[in-house]
Amino acid sequence: MKKLRVGIVGSGIGASHAEGYAAFPDLYEVAAIADLQPERRDQVADKFSIPERTDSMEALFDLGLDHFIPGSKMPMQRIVRPEDRADLIAFLKGNT
Repeated sequence: MKKLRVGIVGSGIGASHAEGYAAFPDLYEVAAIADLQPERRDQVADKFSIPERTDSMEALFDLGLDHFIPGSKMPMQRIVRPEDRADLIAFLKGNT
């Protein structure tokens, strides 16, 4: 079975998601994390060996990951269409 490459948006509650994925290394690879607070992002990335780090959601989407999960209690999402990604980014920028 192919590992799903996951990107996490936000490193607050996102740290809990990273911990959850780490419990299933045969199924998931947390490949990237995005957060506007570099110190907090890097702390989580170091703890869970997350290789890609960015402060931009747009950059996270450009990495070609399989799934994205917001650093919230929302379920894992897969956003395939570029227009849906743009809509999500616009919504999050305007409402968070």
